[in-house]
Amino acid sequence: MLVSALRQFSNKQENKTRFELGNNHMKILGVGLNKTGTTSLQHACRILGFKTEGSSWGSERLADVLDGSNSDPDFRRYDDVDAVFDTPTAYFYAEILAAYPNCKCILTIRNEDNWWTSIEKHFNERTPVTSLAQDPHRWRWRTYVYGSSTAHEFLYRKKYREHNERVVRSIPSQQLLIMDIANGDGWAKLCPFLGVAIPVSPFPHQNVAALDTATARRQTTDEVNRVIPRTQKFILIDDGWLAGHLPQNTRTIPFLERNGQYWGKPEDDDEAIRELERLRRKGVCYIVFAEPAFWWLDHYAEFYKHLRANYQCVLNRDYVIAFALSSSPPGTDHAE
Repeated sequence: MLVSALRQFSNKQENKTRFELGNNHMKILGVGLNKTGTTSLQHACRILGFKTEGSSWGSERLADVLDGSNSDPDFRRYDDVDAVFDTPTAYFYAEILAAYPNCKCILTIRNEDNWWTSIEKHFNERTPVTSLAQDPHRWRWRTYVYGSSTAHEFLYRKKYREHNERVVRSIPSQQLLIMDIANGDGWAKLCPFLGVAIPVSPFPHQNVAALDTATARRQTTDEVNRVIPRTQKFILIDDGWLAGHLPQNTRTIPFLERNGQYWGKPEDDDEAIRELERLRRKGVCYIVFAEPAFWWLDHYAEFYKHLRANYQCVLNRDYVIAFALSSSPPGTDHAE
């Protein structure tokens, strides 16, 4: 019922008047709760060239709010990013919107039954938090948003409905886009709202339900083996996530590297680009990012922009991204 009503609201948004955005402050605020396609939306905005931030960094930025140590917090603390998604930022959307009154807001929604199944499994089975001492950040923001760090069906469903209804009531319609990514919403709805061209690569709205770790690792290695010829070497950036899950005769190269050994993270974008080009000239043909290292795409934003501008994205999933390091004209991105 709620999803249906929100879709009707969303359908009326097509003729909204666009408003101008500045260049030096946050432009996009995701106001949807967990497990509604927020990861896919963040990934999509990265593809469009926005510097994004998700739930893990959001918790750190709001630590003083969540732990109660700041009685009068200033929510203008996102000037260094273009877009922010997921909880806990979505819960504080009113305060963040007051600090950034011109940002565009995107509410991701999902069939409530499917949402409950997904969040209950994620919170209670995959990442349970039963005490403040166990995981202070997660315990605090889950309690803020849902009233309990453990998922309880009646309470969580109530909080989900109330949040979505409050967002629709309080954010001006011309400033709000509603997306049901699990139901197929993608570039055709997002890009006109943001005033950007629709890219060639598919919208990354598979895997909304989120994979368990073992399945994600298996699918990542399967996808990499499918796309990259077994004779080719490739840079793997995964924060150690795939350690022990690749064949012994793996073709991977760490980044940065010296004499085949991991040498630490780049100091800045310039070093990352310089080292990438050095390895490319030595015959390395691909670079692969696994999901735990997606933060690279935001932290080294110019490096990511360099990849997208000069090389073909041959793999684009919620859990793995790969580029072929051969010259390819801009606009030839046809990632599967």
